[in-house]
Amino acid sequence: MRYLKYIPAPIILFIGLFLINSLGASYFKRFDLTQDKRYTLSEPAKQVLDQVKSPLIIDVFLEGKFPAEFRKLQQETRYLLEEFSAYNPNISFYFSNPIEEGTDAEVVGEQFANSGMSPTRVNVRANGEESFQIVFPWATANHNNRAAPVQLLKPILGASTEEKVFASIQNLEYSFINSFNQLLNAKSKSVAILRGNRTLPTIKIDDFIRTLDLTYNVKFFPLDSIHNKPEQTLKALRNNFDLVVVPKPKQAFTDTQKFVLDQYTMNGGTSLWLLDAVAMENDSLYKNGSSFAFPQDLNINDLFFKYGVRINPVLVNDLVAAPIRLADGEGTQAQYFNAPWFYQPMVKALNIHPITTNIE
Repeated sequence: MRYLKYIPAPIILFIGLFLINSLGASYFKRFDLTQDKRYTLSEPAKQVLDQVKSPLIIDVFLEGKFPAEFRKLQQETRYLLEEFSAYNPNISFYFSNPIEEGTDAEVVGEQFANSGMSPTRVNVRANGEESFQIVFPWATANHNNRAAPVQLLKPILGASTEEKVFASIQNLEYSFINSFNQLLNAKSKSVAILRGNRTLPTIKIDDFIRTLDLTYNVKFFPLDSIHNKPEQTLKALRNNFDLVVVPKPKQAFTDTQKFVLDQYTMNGGTSLWLLDAVAMENDSLYKNGSSFAFPQDLNINDLFFKYGVRINPVLVNDLVAAPIRLADGEGTQAQYFNAPWFYQPMVKALNIHPITTNIE
């Protein structure tokens, strides 16, 4: 070590930088210093990644010249995929530009749209001129001759491109893991959508059903059968469905219906209840400009009391709330603006859960 004093300092610095760069090229590691650990893979994500036992290839169509917002989305997507690849070497990814030189962007965009991956048009301002650019914020996950699309840009009505990109970055892990789960565990479980008791019509939950159908076997199940054949109905629910969804009923439940649904849950079944204890629809508000709120008795308080749940027939007011979109004026002269709407609180989840992780 005594000979180091005869080596010029610049040479020592050069050797040190060379060693650091060599180590950095050989080993990839990100340090998450954020308070909410936003860039740390969640446990549910790791559970899905652990199931990848053969090559899973991800094609990302975010290559080329983009506005600054999309360069940020491209960078964060690359960071996340590097995390995936470092955690499980069976996962690899490639970035490509769908619009090669000499190809027609409109034709390529139509091909993507026909595959369920609609491109996005963004305004580009350069040298005082404004033009449109077609961007493909999509990826595909490929595994065992099957492919699943991954939507990288969340469609948020009324939001700016910057706001959409920011929200999409927070949702990247869920978007990829959800597509991986579709490939690895496709149709392994069944979901029953209950019909009857004036539950929501199909048109109101069509997107919800189509999204579930990507991963699960989804079927409608009539509540009327409980009255006619309660024992057979309970057996059918227990043997054929892993989850029962009750989408916003408006008619009170009978004792027989409650008994069957309770026995299904108590014997290991899972139920998802989408309930309103107050009858107040925004449709009436938009149509008439005002509306009354009434308690809605569904005759299920005793059922939920057994589970330690109580739903109060009240409306919650919160100063931290999402706005409501209103129009000022009529016809073509109408101007739209956001007004405070204290009945729609913006509640941030404090716990880490696969549904709400990294979602504002």
